[in-house]
Amino acid sequence: ASFQGDLTCEDFVLEAEDFTAKLTDYVVKISRVTEGGGGSVIVQTTESYTGTGADDTGIEYEDSWAYVLVEQDGKWLIDNLTDAE
Repeated sequence: ASFQGDLTCEDFVLEAEDFTAKLTDYVVKISRVTEGGGGSVIVQTTESYTGTGADDTGIEYEDSWAYVLVEQDGKWLIDNLTDAE
């Protein structure tokens, strides 16, 4: 809940649709999975895509993220997200 903040599911869907409308070739590669504190799991990814928006058509992007996941009711939920080091 603290990671979600005030973002509702509907807000997330709208933001995701806006984001994906401005890119193509989105690829997520998991580079590392490690145990975190308190039973959490840290999943490091590299996410690449090509911009298709008015200001970045054809520009290739690559982002590295570290997702902190926690288990709740048998499901893994995102608890935090930071730039991967």
